[in-house]
Amino acid sequence: EEEEEEEDQETKKSKEKTGGNEAEPLPGSHGGRHYDLILGSDLVYNEVGVYMLPRVLRANCQPHTRVLYCHTLGRFEMYDVDFLQEMEKVGFVGREVWESEDKNTLAAQADEAEHRFETVFPTMRMTVFEFVLR
Repeated sequence: EEEEEEEDQETKKSKEKTGGNEAEPLPGSHGGRHYDLILGSDLVYNEVGVYMLPRVLRANCQPHTRVLYCHTLGRFEMYDVDFLQEMEKVGFVGREVWESEDKNTLAAQADEAEHRFETVFPTMRMTVFEFVLR
């Protein structure tokens, strides 16, 4: 009961942040059609995205849908953890399927050349998550 009350408060806070909007299916999913595969990359920039993206994804998924989401961990302070928790709340299970360790990528080469992000984002790394509905 206490958990439900806490979740209700979180939902109220999130709805305040999003103007009370809830996610709706994307245009291609109308008429009962859903997607088999959804791809996304670096779509979480603020608290609204943390709350809404999982709901948009959920609104467009069926049990067989696979979501591959490329995300730069460590780019924004707590959004990584919050986003993954929200994905779980709406019914997804996720796992990392790829993690950037290759220093030969274009992004790594650009960062190495300029060294401008090393102090701001010392642990920033790219990863790909696979999400499916429970």
